[in-house]
Amino acid sequence: MKVKTSELSGRALDFAVAKANKFSDESLSLLLGACSEDYKPSTDWGVCGQLIEAFKISCYASVDPENGKLYHWVAVNEKLPYDKRRGHTAATPQVAICRAVVSAKLGDEVEIPDELMEVK
Repeated sequence: MKVKTSELSGRALDFAVAKANKFSDESLSLLLGACSEDYKPSTDWGVCGQLIEAFKISCYASVDPENGKLYHWVAVNEKLPYDKRRGHTAATPQVAICRAVVSAKLGDEVEIPDELMEVK
């Protein structure tokens, strides 16, 4: 199923990050099964932090200047040419960073296996 990068979350986002990192077909297949618990860049700073460095991602909190309340987190892939850079927003910095990686490598829409799509 095609999914907008800006709407990816959970296992689907983790899968898309693996795909963006050019994981082998075998590794991607493992992410569909029980081994999916091992690779969670959207929640694991140990993995997500490496993405920041590898993809030159900047990330910051967008807050209300009046009261300091968080609006959302924004991540930008700084390796892209200036006219192609986009801020990717999310409730957590990890998700914003992962979306920035996926967008830079795979575009605004990504093919995700149906079994990874979360029911809302």
